[in-house]
Amino acid sequence: MKIKSLFSELVLIFAALYAKAQVLNIQPKRLDSLLDCLYTKHQYMGGLTLAQNGKIVYSHVNGFLQVSPVDSIPATVTTGYRIGSISKVFTSVMIFQLLQEKRIRFGDKLSRWFPRVPNAQKITIANLLNHRGGLSDIKAVPGIEYWIHEPHSEAEVLRVIETSAIDFPPGDRASYSNSGYILLSLILERATGKPYAQLLQERVTTPLHLGHTYYSTSRGTRPEESFCYNYQNGGWQPVTETDWSIPQGAGAIISTSGDLALFASALFSGKLVSPVSLQRMERITDGYGMDLVIMDCPKQPAFGHTGGMDSFLSTLTYVPADQLALTYTSNGQAMPMDELIKKVFAICYR
Repeated sequence: MKIKSLFSELVLIFAALYAKAQVLNIQPKRLDSLLDCLYTKHQYMGGLTLAQNGKIVYSHVNGFLQVSPVDSIPATVTTGYRIGSISKVFTSVMIFQLLQEKRIRFGDKLSRWFPRVPNAQKITIANLLNHRGGLSDIKAVPGIEYWIHEPHSEAEVLRVIETSAIDFPPGDRASYSNSGYILLSLILERATGKPYAQLLQERVTTPLHLGHTYYSTSRGTRPEESFCYNYQNGGWQPVTETDWSIPQGAGAIISTSGDLALFASALFSGKLVSPVSLQRMERITDGYGMDLVIMDCPKQPAFGHTGGMDSFLSTLTYVPADQLALTYTSNGQAMPMDELIKKVFAICYR
């Protein structure tokens, strides 16, 4: 046992020394070459941004907003992508703002707003924030893969959650939950009397001057919204999308890699929540924080989140030691996203 303990300590020491030895060295030309090469080989479409000390130091976009046999529309730095579950970080930020304002409490029970949800009298806001509520996720509902492609009202989405199964007692363990963050987004609305879109604008996007980040429950809000694709049969083929009315605060935000980088920089520099709140968001239990996770990066610690919806993929990684934000948005991916991000980090860290 002592030998095993000593070995474990040595592994941790060497891992810490390795992480500390990683030196940030952003090389724009090498990054351009990598991304252009991958795009030429049909491995992805999308945008990558690096920001340091709150300022964008690198940005690159490849691909199309919309692919058409006649007139495909090229993507630009203002092209909007569905960021999927990274939306949960925005939702968490606004929940923490209400907690700081004492308008809600960690221990508030779900029954205060949604008494018909199973175990509502036991599930707390804290449980929802770190995925420990115990409700079966909305994605696990039988037949949901067909239901999500049609528009539904908020009441209809809530009804699905109200008929969910109970997977485990609240607080017993963690299991990733879109249902929990849909409920949190609805709590935001009920606690403030304002719609989520207005809250996002007032509390996040306007103060940070994020002109290309917004919440929408229907497509067509802005002309720069991208569509998603898979590469097959020699070209980018359209993918059927989840209806925008379904994910709500768990995944209905549209953004750019540039805006996400500025959002990440602001969050980790204390411009959105207090240091105590940020520490709570970062505290990992059973793999999940509130709602941050540990990200794969040569230098640790690194926090963030990934997003995936249909063929839209995104990632947000922040490295506190270097005040570095790496953000990525994509509407077409052949190479696994984590492999692409690893290649980017391999260029940036030595």
